[in-house]
Amino acid sequence: MSICQPKEDWGLLHLQLRGFLMEELNDWKFFWPKTDSLPKATTAARQGFIAAIFIACVSPPYMLPTLLSAGLQQHFYIIFIPTLFYGVLAVFVYKMSRVAALVGFLVFLPRFVIHLLEPGFTSIVWVALALAFINSIRGTFAYHKHARQPQESITTAEKTLSVAVPPTCDSTTTE
Repeated sequence: MSICQPKEDWGLLHLQLRGFLMEELNDWKFFWPKTDSLPKATTAARQGFIAAIFIACVSPPYMLPTLLSAGLQQHFYIIFIPTLFYGVLAVFVYKMSRVAALVGFLVFLPRFVIHLLEPGFTSIVWVALALAFINSIRGTFAYHKHARQPQESITTAEKTLSVAVPPTCDSTTTE
């Protein structure tokens, strides 16, 4: 058997992968996930966690040239303030804090508007981050809504096992 596979197999794999990706994108599952259950709400809220971690990691290298051009080298610690803020925010969003999700989006909003006005590829990244923060808000609120409701996750097998079985009478035993 050769290392190279026939072209048909690659085409079939490409079509299957493309079909999967198109199905995901056409249903808006990635950009606008459903929040109709506890696991789906958790998944949506985790997008805000990932966005906060991304901003925390990208902020220092992004701010360093601005700080150096302004002649404020002695105040280098300033570049770590957004990192600390978004890092703490990420922890609280991970713990499903509704307030943290809202604060994260509200603090991100002015930065988003400024970067949206700049042309180029970075505006696409900022739109994706904004969607992640909005999904975080949706997810945390839905998570708490579903967490308050009683869970109906008992299966029929568990229901049949929990039914009390009446004692059987054995006719061979005498009292």
